[in-house]
Amino acid sequence: MVAASLTLILILVITTVSTGRHYKDGDPVLVYVNKISPFSDPIESYRYFDLPFCSSGIASKEKETLSQVLDGGRLVVGPFKLNFGVDLASNISETLCKKRMKRDDLAKFRNAIEKAYLFEMYLDDLPFWGFIGYKDQIGSSSSKFILFNNLNFVISYDTDHRICSVNLASSGFVDISEDKEMEVEFLYSVKWKETSIPFERRMDVYISLDTQSNWFLTKSSSYLVIVVAGLLASMLIWLLHNDLAKYAINDDLITDQEETGWKNIHGDVFRYPRHKSLLAASLGSGTRLLFVFVLLLIIGFLGVFPPFNQGNFATALIVIYTIASFLAGYTSTSFYCQLEGANWVKNLILTECLFSGPLFLMFCFLNTIASMHSANAAMLSFACTRWNSR
Repeated sequence: MVAASLTLILILVITTVSTGRHYKDGDPVLVYVNKISPFSDPIESYRYFDLPFCSSGIASKEKETLSQVLDGGRLVVGPFKLNFGVDLASNISETLCKKRMKRDDLAKFRNAIEKAYLFEMYLDDLPFWGFIGYKDQIGSSSSKFILFNNLNFVISYDTDHRICSVNLASSGFVDISEDKEMEVEFLYSVKWKETSIPFERRMDVYISLDTQSNWFLTKSSSYLVIVVAGLLASMLIWLLHNDLAKYAINDDLITDQEETGWKNIHGDVFRYPRHKSLLAASLGSGTRLLFVFVLLLIIGFLGVFPPFNQGNFATALIVIYTIASFLAGYTSTSFYCQLEGANWVKNLILTECLFSGPLFLMFCFLNTIASMHSANAAMLSFACTRWNSR
């Protein structure tokens, strides 16, 4: 059964890998806008169109993966019109829209610039980010808020017309410091160029630059665990060696000396544990977690899911954890029956809830805290907006 489950999971994983879309000249290329979030706290995120950006009028929402739903993804088709291989010169940028900004709209932008908000977009499964604007400090008492109103896309593709990289540069500066209505023109430009970067390496740019330091920390932690385990094993061997040496010198010590420490458990190995159901459930949950960890480690080493693959790795984690419940149930129930347990149904339920229950409660608790934090931030932003509009 374990082999069958492993085969099923590997087939599921391999079939989800995409070889990339091949475009033809002039084919439309969709840009998805996802969310905005503060640079200092990426967990706090909001919808892209919570800020008064240009919209296409048709909010076509992209179908999201399971992990994107859990992560709070908000993919929506953006208003940008891109065609494969068709440049829009940066000196003659395409007008996205001209929007009359009210005082409340400008206050929202100023608040986002004050907190250094980032927007996140996707193009052909490639994520890219950009700042909404910047704050220019003038002296010690005044500051200027600058909004970026021109986005410049630089897109690279290989010889098979597959998109390999996306770079975004912001230009065009609009001063929105004054609290009065004004008209803002949003622009964008597109530059296509062929690259020698292979499609299979297009995700390498998203790998952290601190990979070497991360590996160093991982190795250091592993060495520390090995050293501690070695010290504990040496202490136990030393104690056992001393006891055996005493008994070898004088056999009367075996009957005269009071048993202490590890020797007290010599008669317990043939006695059933008091909480056999909990012990069997712990064994089943541990086997399940070990199976998931080993399989994900194999997937990671094989490079099946490159970084920033829009959550396919997290989706695989959820699917593998769900399928591994059969392994956990079989291991726990078989061991419980070996201990002559009677209520195997209760043991099966305990096995499923032993790890998943606390995990679900923790998720709900953290989600509640995050929701309260977001609500407080929204109320504070609204209060600041109302105060600035006076």
